[in-house]
Amino acid sequence: GHHHGHHGEGEEEEDDGEEGGESGESGEEEEGEDVDDDDRQGQGCPQLLSAADAASLDVTANNGEGEEGLPFAPEPPATARAVEALLGDRPPKTALKLVQRVRTVSSAALGAEKRAKLKAFFAALLEYTLRVMAREDGDLSVKGVAVAYALRTPLVELAVEHPDEAFEFFAPRLLEMGATRLPKAAEFCCLKLITLLFPVSDLQHPICTPASLLADRWASNLAALGSGIEDLVSEGTMLLEILYQFCAPARRFCPTFFRLGTALLESCWASVAAGREQCADASAAIAALLTKALRGLADAGGSSAGGDAAAAAAAAAVVARALLRPAAERLAAGGGEEVAAGRRREQADALLRLCSEFGDRPLPPLALFDFGPAQIKTLDPIFHEVGDRPQKGMEMSETKQLQRRLTKERRAAGRPLL
Repeated sequence: GHHHGHHGEGEEEEDDGEEGGESGESGEEEEGEDVDDDDRQGQGCPQLLSAADAASLDVTANNGEGEEGLPFAPEPPATARAVEALLGDRPPKTALKLVQRVRTVSSAALGAEKRAKLKAFFAALLEYTLRVMAREDGDLSVKGVAVAYALRTPLVELAVEHPDEAFEFFAPRLLEMGATRLPKAAEFCCLKLITLLFPVSDLQHPICTPASLLADRWASNLAALGSGIEDLVSEGTMLLEILYQFCAPARRFCPTFFRLGTALLESCWASVAAGREQCADASAAIAALLTKALRGLADAGGSSAGGDAAAAAAAAAVVARALLRPAAERLAAGGGEEVAAGRRREQADALLRLCSEFGDRPLPPLALFDFGPAQIKTLDPIFHEVGDRPQKGMEMSETKQLQRRLTKERRAAGRPLL
């Protein structure tokens, strides 16, 4: 099997919170592998720039510390390489400042030529973001993800201003990725970027729908390997988070998400048993995300989304009984007196409590057609008093009367033509 070295950098966007929520490390450096600066940053929970922080950044202010010589009116670069030359190795906040300055200089209001430049810049910026998120060795770059998170606001605004360019950028990439057998960080980053830029809760969307199907397919392939995916925990966690972003906002029922989550949980604990103790933190983060997703699914009926409460309760019960409980029972029963046995049992008990909370609720019986009994048509007789002059055609049915009227009108219409 192939081993994706490095570590659980997929964890940094574990929760859907702005700061990357809780985080854990999965996997550990191989002996003798050279650890670079990027690896060191991925050891804990990297700080990601939240949307609020990004919004409060003053672009026009003077250059801060370490930003000497930063251009105030940079020309919009038209290629990814030019964007790379402009942003260089700068920290996320500085990169955001530069991108916003480029947008200010070539605002679309300044004419058609500037608008065309801005379109080219948007495509180049997307390509640069994708390139910087994945490293040459097929792993995820911590610095790159931090930069991508910082650039979220301008990217989303540009995607709204230039929807055709956004579509043309991702559509061919999705087609290409559909044929990929073994997705690596670059493919996951592309999906991650789609969840950040496009409305994932649309019923059907030309980019989100195929992307979520692709994520689902990769996740189901990975989940089918069961608890033996210790080497793929970092890829798995990133895929789990991407799938969460596709399904949670729209409250979609996605069994693959829970199957992958439980497979990752078991793999994490298998890694802990093998001596990689930091996987226990990763498992806590995964368990928290599974809990959050199940609660979200159960609340879907009562939400303002106008969901069906009975259907939401049934979906949550199915997940709790069929997908989470078997895995939680296996975790609770796991033998061995390893280091974190107490923590593992604690986690398994919490999951079992969750399962009994949602899985043991009595469900209302299914009703196929939920409306009142059909009304029977009554036929009341018509009575005529003696002395009434019966109207001609009173005893005729409505159909007959209409047919007669039609014949009359047809005759009348035919007359002037003769």
